[in-house]
Parts: sequence; structure tokens; C-alpha cells
Amino acid sequence: MAGQPSPFWMVYGVGQRAPTVRHKSFESADTEAKRLAKSLPDIEFFVLQTVSMSVHRTVVTVPIDVTPRFPLLTAACAAFEDPDIPF
Repeated sequence: MAGQPSPFWMVYGVGQRAPTVRHKSFESADTEAKRLAKSLPDIEFFVLQTVSMSVHRTVVTVPIDVTPRFPLLTAACAAFEDPDIPF
């Protein structure tokens, strides 16, 4: 784990897109909520504070078999390769 996460605040407008900006202080988020409320009347803006974090860090790597599945077809195609064709 990368250490203790820092708290942050976000501003959510009801019916608006999901918040994406992390404010480092309540004051910053509150100022933004008030700015947005002035520019978009009748929309309620909430200041949200983090209270917990959950994370799952398991990664599964699955090897993929890269051997040719059709060895006869692969061999037949190789027989038609023209060494004079540059690609």
C-alpha cells in the first residue's frame, strides 16, 4: 500500500456530471460550490468529503498459447512465400 491516503473534497451538482476535481481543502470546494451555484441557478451543489477508501490490488496474468493452431495451413502458407516480395 502506498501509505495513508489524504482526505479531499468534491463538489456535486444534482443532475450534473459526476465530480472529477479533488479539492485539497473544504474551503476550496466550498468556494467552487458557491461559484457554480451562482452560474447555474436552481441547481443544488453539495460539498462531499471522503470518509473511507477501498481498493483491490490483485492482478492475474494468464499466458496465451502462441503456437500455431493449424500447423498444416501454416506450412502450406510458408511454401507460397516469395522471397522477392519485400513485405
